[in-house]
Amino acid sequence: NGQTLYEYDEKYRIRKHTANQYQPGGELVYTATIQYTYNEHDDVVTYIESAFGYEYINLSYTHEYDVQGNMITQIEKGMDDGNPVNRKYTFAYDEYNRLLKENVYNIIESNNDELIKQYEYTYTEGKQYKDFETMIEKDATGSIESQVTNTFDEKGRIIKEDDTTRGITENTYDDYDCIIKQKITLSDGIEEATTTYYKNNPEKVLYKTFGVEAEYIIDHAWGREPC
Repeated sequence: NGQTLYEYDEKYRIRKHTANQYQPGGELVYTATIQYTYNEHDDVVTYIESAFGYEYINLSYTHEYDVQGNMITQIEKGMDDGNPVNRKYTFAYDEYNRLLKENVYNIIESNNDELIKQYEYTYTEGKQYKDFETMIEKDATGSIESQVTNTFDEKGRIIKEDDTTRGITENTYDDYDCIIKQKITLSDGIEEATTTYYKNNPEKVLYKTFGVEAEYIIDHAWGREPC
C-alpha cells in the first residue's frame, strides 16, 4: 500500500513531495521526500531528496541558470545508500535553448574537478524539434561508449529510438500526443515488451484546454505522472 502527498507554496508550485509505503498491517516501511525552492522566475534553485527504508538517500542539488532560464550548472552532494556523492554537471545550449553538451565531474577539494563523462547532442537539420536526433556518450578521454538515434514523425514526435546499448523502442501516439503503445526490442533482437497505455481519456481534453498546470494537478490527484 502506498500514499503520495504534495504540499504547494503560495504560487501553487510544489514545495514538498512525500511518498510513503506501508505493510498490509499499516506499518510504515519506506518514505521518500523531495523539497523544492524556487527563484523569481519559478526555476528550481535547490531541491533536497531523502529516502529511508529499502534505501537510504540524503542528497541536495543546487542549480544555476542563464538569462534564458536554461540550467547551466548542477551541484549534487550528499549520501546515496551509504555512498558519498560530490558531483558537478555543466550544460551548454543552442540558439533554440536545446541541450548541446553535458559534462559530468567529480568535485575535488583542490577545485581541479575531474571530468568523468561527456554527452553531445545533435538535432534534425532545418527543424526545431525539442528532442535530439543523436546523443553520443563519451568517457573522460573522448572515447564513444554509446549512442542514441531518434526518428521522428511529421509532428516531431519520437516514433523510434535506437540505443546501441539497450536496443530499439518504437512508439505509437494518440491525438493528444501521448504514447498509447510502446514496443521494446533488445539489442540482441529479442522483443522485451509491448505495452499499451490508456487511450484518449477525457483528462487529455482538459490538458489541451487548460495547459500544463492542469495536467500536473489532475495527474497528482490521480496519483500518476503526466504523459
